[in-house]
Amino acid sequence: YFPSAEFPIGDHESFLDVGGFDGDTVLDFHSVSGGRYDAIISLEPCRGNFERMVQRVDDALLDRVIPIRRGAWDKRETLHVAPQQMAIDNQITAGGSEAIEVDRIDAILEELKRPVTLIKLDINGAEYPALRGARNTIRNQRPNIAVRLHCKEDYYRIPLLLKDIVPDMRLLLRQRCCTSLMVILYGIFDRSSTQETRAP
Repeated sequence: YFPSAEFPIGDHESFLDVGGFDGDTVLDFHSVSGGRYDAIISLEPCRGNFERMVQRVDDALLDRVIPIRRGAWDKRETLHVAPQQMAIDNQITAGGSEAIEVDRIDAILEELKRPVTLIKLDINGAEYPALRGARNTIRNQRPNIAVRLHCKEDYYRIPLLLKDIVPDMRLLLRQRCCTSLMVILYGIFDRSSTQETRAP
């Protein structure tokens, strides 16, 4: 999620990991940043994944990580997911066997009283409503964004949404790596005058 040439990471990022899964992205960001960041907030609503994430964070002795058992959506409510065998592709569905709590990113961050400078979203097709619930955060705090595109509608509706919120955001579409079919949309602000970034 963090290509250094086009998506530079500063030394004082506050990173919001939406779709924390088992802590894989938390550990990846800690490694890529060299441990130089202010905080990591990781949202993961599914109990099994959340417990694995907390354990991995504890094992790695990461004391600036805030795990939250909640998902991102465009309003606060209880939804249901259908757990999959590997737990990485759990899908929101009315008939799902596990109840999860979701809320707006705006509300979650207001509750924490923490700003963010970087957001990653990978939540199995729920990225669009999650971004709708982050309008104020994106408009006022102007975080750089990395969002995985899961469904064909997202190739046009997510760029349109982001440009509606912040017209000056620069958008880049990239394949995660040459051996992966994963496509990431990056939303980037020009921070050259406000934040020192690490050289690639």
